[in-house]
Amino acid sequence: MMTEMLVGFTRRGAVIVAIAVALAGCGGAKATPIVKHVTPSPAASVEDTPTATPEATVAAESPSAGPSDQASASPSPSPSPSPSPTPASTTSLGSGCTASAEMQSYFASAASDLSFGVYCAVLPSSWWLQDTQYTAPNGGQMTIIYKNNSGGLINVGEGNFCPGLPDCWTATSDLGAASFGDLSGTLKLRDATPTYAVYVNAGTTHGYQITGKGLSQATFVSFAAAMIKVPKG
Repeated sequence: MMTEMLVGFTRRGAVIVAIAVALAGCGGAKATPIVKHVTPSPAASVEDTPTATPEATVAAESPSAGPSDQASASPSPSPSPSPSPTPASTTSLGSGCTASAEMQSYFASAASDLSFGVYCAVLPSSWWLQDTQYTAPNGGQMTIIYKNNSGGLINVGEGNFCPGLPDCWTATSDLGAASFGDLSGTLKLRDATPTYAVYVNAGTTHGYQITGKGLSQATFVSFAAAMIKVPKG
């Protein structure tokens, strides 16, 4: 009996020490604010025709950007039944974004934390949010990746997202005017894959870029035009 009591006290002591160490670490220097989420691909694809994401209730426990690093989450893809990529109303924060309710709330947090306007995509139900992250220092930046099961890939960069990268805004040819949501931009052929791009305020700290491959030019242009601005909270 005495041996069992000693073991019990030893285990409780280890827990108390662990808690004390964890609390002591909270007083240290804060890390660069950055939030990242990764989404696993859905098991099966559906037809690749543009649809708008329906409004969803923002999750109360959704991640918000702060001054310290936050753990990765695994949001679920948000299927959307509508037949065309009509930009949704932005009266509910983040509700129009192609993403789960949790990630829609994440976009709303980014819009509040960053100094520039944050945009997200409205895509067909065969697409899902693969990865997104943002950070506030140096003017702030946000990057977003969407994928589908047919090999399509869309990358979005916003703010000061590619400082020091000379090939960030390169292209092989200019294809004319195009829109990035409600912003006027330039349509580019980025490479012969083909990869298309729309550039807005290229080379500035408030730049916007969307690139896409595995898509026709017309489809890509419609996706770029359907980007929506997330209201600041």
